[in-house]
Amino acid sequence: MIVTHSNKFQTPRSKVVGCVLNSALDIPDFFISSNHVNQSKKYWANPVSAAYYRQAKEIAEKANKGDEVENCFPDFIDGFTKQLFLKTNSGYIVHSPLPSCALVDEFTTKAREYHQNLINKYLAVKKAMEAKKNNKPVKFFGSCYFNHQIQQNGVTLGNRGELAVKHGGRLFIKGAPFSGVFKQKKFNYLLPEDRKYLYFYGSLDNANLNSGFISSGLPAITAIGGMIESVELKLNYDKPIPFAFGLKNHHMSRGGKLGSSLGAKGSVVPLLVCEEKTGSLDFVIVLDVTDFNSDSIKNELMKITRLAGGSIFNYKITTEQISEEKEYFFIRKYTFKMQWAIKSGDVINYIITRRLHPLACGYALLQKPCEKHGVRVGDNNETYEHAFSEVLFLPVRISKRLDYKSFFQRQIYKNCMAYI
Repeated sequence: MIVTHSNKFQTPRSKVVGCVLNSALDIPDFFISSNHVNQSKKYWANPVSAAYYRQAKEIAEKANKGDEVENCFPDFIDGFTKQLFLKTNSGYIVHSPLPSCALVDEFTTKAREYHQNLINKYLAVKKAMEAKKNNKPVKFFGSCYFNHQIQQNGVTLGNRGELAVKHGGRLFIKGAPFSGVFKQKKFNYLLPEDRKYLYFYGSLDNANLNSGFISSGLPAITAIGGMIESVELKLNYDKPIPFAFGLKNHHMSRGGKLGSSLGAKGSVVPLLVCEEKTGSLDFVIVLDVTDFNSDSIKNELMKITRLAGGSIFNYKITTEQISEEKEYFFIRKYTFKMQWAIKSGDVINYIITRRLHPLACGYALLQKPCEKHGVRVGDNNETYEHAFSEVLFLPVRISKRLDYKSFFQRQIYKNCMAYI
């Protein structure tokens, strides 16, 4: 089967192998999406099993040469495909987010090229200093990218599909920087004094810190916003609550299981086989409760036990302002940067070279919602329509500054929902 969006390379057990979308997404330009892909091919081979990989690859190659391919979406959902609720202008639907194969491929390819350029510059400087007999050590600060291994056995990579085969199972993921970036800058918190805030402190263990096989190290904005939305639903709030997210004491776990592969000259290279990266951190969620009942929100927050797939410990909910000594790093949105990225003509390369962090912020529908087999039901067996969606990303930075750029709020557009 040929696809443009698929979770096959992440979860080979899934029987819903992918979707084909010919047209561009109808979404605002400042979201990073498959609309910005211009160098990667469009159609990919993601067969039901490795036995059909060669046949699927031939069909994909033929389609990429110009053959017309109709839009195609599975009419059923299996138990391994993620299903989430999504708020639209007409009510809630169930959707299954799929990463764009072309977006992951182009981001991985360009990130690897950029990383290699930095390595070459480092080696050139090191060689020059050695020629001058300068023994001063040369530091390599890297590009904040690392290989994310999803399968170690080359023979069975076909189970994952063409994208995994092309990259040898190694996807180049953007890592969030937490050290050596801020030097000794100190910022004053610039929250307006005429507004009221609620501070939700806690510790998070074994949380998912992946975003669509493009970025790692931070919980997705959609995960934080989804938790806030659950509070809004319980309190019957139609208006979304603005929130900011800060973190400290960040630790990434290895996750997955260890494997090995043959490297250069027959040497054995250890590999980490994993489909997600998890970690622990201390967090603070700052909620702007100026237009809401803060006591009601506090009571609902005390009932929350999980965030981003991890467990929450050490609750503390207060109206006290954060002190600088706590040293929380905040996620800050940079939507205006996307204007320059679009003008550059190469959004993906701009994000990589400017060291912006692409973080999952929402979802765009790939099809019109409809009834399907296997869709989850709500309370009292309430049924919902289903649609496949693409994960959207927003450029963010990590900073100790907390101001209006640190706050996110749910926005519903014509064919997508995102936190911005």
